[in-house]
Amino acid sequence: MQTEINRVGAVGGRVVVHTGSCVHGNHANRDLREMIVNQYAASAEVPKKSAKFIQWESDWKQGADSLIKHVKTLEFAQGDRVVLLLEPPAGEGKKLGWHLKQIEYIFAHMPPQVGFCLDTCHAFAAGACRFSSSEEVETFFADLGKALGGIHKLKLIHLNDSEGVFGSMKDLHASLTQGHIWNDEKHLDGLVSLWLLAQKLNIDIVSEVGAQADIDVMRQLSQ
Repeated sequence: MQTEINRVGAVGGRVVVHTGSCVHGNHANRDLREMIVNQYAASAEVPKKSAKFIQWESDWKQGADSLIKHVKTLEFAQGDRVVLLLEPPAGEGKKLGWHLKQIEYIFAHMPPQVGFCLDTCHAFAAGACRFSSSEEVETFFADLGKALGGIHKLKLIHLNDSEGVFGSMKDLHASLTQGHIWNDEKHLDGLVSLWLLAQKLNIDIVSEVGAQADIDVMRQLSQ
């Protein structure tokens, strides 16, 4: 990782890495998903924490602490230019970072040279945002900004549609308008809003699928 940071940083680029997995954990995210959503919901009536939830939360915090510890051993060039980007997963298996609570915990301890990469497929599959309307996109960006300690930490968007349905916790990329996020014309408002917001905030956008369909859609959005 240090070698990659040195190489990429020298030419002005950024290194993107996933936030990893809590391989020591006893519970997969999917098995407790409904319980997790209820516990972390912004509601006055939060159900009592079960033993499974307490264990799961302890496991992911242990994993997050390990991630934080290793990132802090890295050496960055002088200044606060963002060189390393952390990209959360779709929540499959025992993956770490798929929920805003986890992102908030991690970024509270990150050095200033570490930023955030948003993958729309991952966020959709994790149940974080549907991206189907301008209101949803704006609300999600506001919540993400709070978790990151400022939306300026968001430096890159991997613009992918999803073969999996909302909340499926499956990392299955699809071409734009050919997955479950933007295959309905009624939801294209969310895609346009996301594109315009990224332009306004000077956030880079990359298509990972890279099919001709993605190129055509992105060209239309940029007009």
